[in-house]
Amino acid sequence: MKQSTNHLTAQETERLCREYIDCQLSMLEEAELEYVLRMTDFESPIINDAKTIMGISKAVRFPVSTNQPQRHKTKIRRFAAAASIAVLLVAGVAVMKKSLNKDNTECIAYSAGRQVSTEKARQIAEADVQRMAQFIKTVASQRADEEAKVKKFIKTIQR
Repeated sequence: MKQSTNHLTAQETERLCREYIDCQLSMLEEAELEYVLRMTDFESPIINDAKTIMGISKAVRFPVSTNQPQRHKTKIRRFAAAASIAVLLVAGVAVMKKSLNKDNTECIAYSAGRQVSTEKARQIAEADVQRMAQFIKTVASQRADEEAKVKKFIKTIQR
């Protein structure tokens, strides 16, 4: 990424700045654009506007570093953290499903301030488990979408 900013033209930078100002970039793409703007010396009204909105001063610049392994370590750590959370959520769902399947499990729940029957409590818990499983799928899908957007953004910058 740091080396690819040398290949980004002023027109491409302006296009990305317009997309930023029009709120068409994801948060990850915005962070990448901020990095690019801190590293580039390009100036135009649209680039300067984007820098102003982001609060980037001309005097503040990131030092150029060729230390690539650190970036990969960060990606690995983020992926490991996301995988750990997913494993914990899946394990929690599995434990809840297993405990709900036992006939001797007593479930207690309240609806509108009143205790409901064990069967109704079991139905509420099962519905919650299904919602959690759907949430896990949704988060995984969103993560995959964001990763695809970042890859597309990086390819755009490398052109």
